[in-house]
Amino acid sequence: MNKPLRRLLAGVLITGALGIGALSTLLVDGACHRNGLGGAPNPKLAKQIAEAAHGSWEDVSISANDGASLRGWLFRPEGQPKGSVMVLHGVGDNRSGATGHIAYLLRGHYAVLVADSRARGESGGDLITYGVQERHDVAAWAAWLRETIPGSVYGIGISMGAGVILQSLPEAGFQAVVAESPFRCFEAIAMHRILPGSGWSRTLATPLGWAVVESGFLYARLRYNVNLADACPEHSLPQDGGKTRVLLVHGSQDTNIPATHSRALLQVLPKGTMLWEVQDAEHVQVFARERQKYEKRVLDFFAE
Repeated sequence: MNKPLRRLLAGVLITGALGIGALSTLLVDGACHRNGLGGAPNPKLAKQIAEAAHGSWEDVSISANDGASLRGWLFRPEGQPKGSVMVLHGVGDNRSGATGHIAYLLRGHYAVLVADSRARGESGGDLITYGVQERHDVAAWAAWLRETIPGSVYGIGISMGAGVILQSLPEAGFQAVVAESPFRCFEAIAMHRILPGSGWSRTLATPLGWAVVESGFLYARLRYNVNLADACPEHSLPQDGGKTRVLLVHGSQDTNIPATHSRALLQVLPKGTMLWEVQDAEHVQVFARERQKYEKRVLDFFAE
């Protein structure tokens, strides 16, 4: 190979590496920071929900293990609650996005906590870590609920909240959880975002796509000291050992987080884990499409 050709090839490789690095940096910074998403929760909504269900509500807060302030609303039913349910919202939302579950849970005589995930809504923290840190936040909230409300603690997670709640199982001590549209591992869903047709299999991904994801994860470790590869419900379920009963809920037409993620999670720990897959439902649309069935199934699941 002559000298000019070697220089040209070296230039192409360097330019490509720099381009991948720049793209990875943009993707990680965009995925892990507030960027104006989440907004502020509306207390008028909380008041309306509580009044309609003849319950009460209050602002609550705790401190995370890194000192971040975590904020939420606690709803109480009429009479003595028979337990409490924590409901976790998705990545682009705040606690207001989880309020659709409150009314039927209050009617079922559960107290309900809806909290802003860190770096969302009114909660502190500068970085969204998709479960790496949030799993400890959930465990802290669960401990607080056990001290505040008599009875067992249950959980419902939506999208990112579903992935987070599954990661929290080894330390949170839930009696049972419902996870709608969870990801099996953040690495897999990041790959899906880069190459939507690649599913969750490493063997189907192109080298370029993996280069972007892996360099992005390396940037997160170097820049923020966060290993996003640790955000992996697939690893948390076996660590829990089946102590927590899990109901996975997924729409068959979910293109945001494909149903293959829940199917893979079911295979990891089939004992004590169930999958309710709804045909033709899209991302986190099972509750909207099958509301009566959803409410009954969740209440029956918790009652067991």
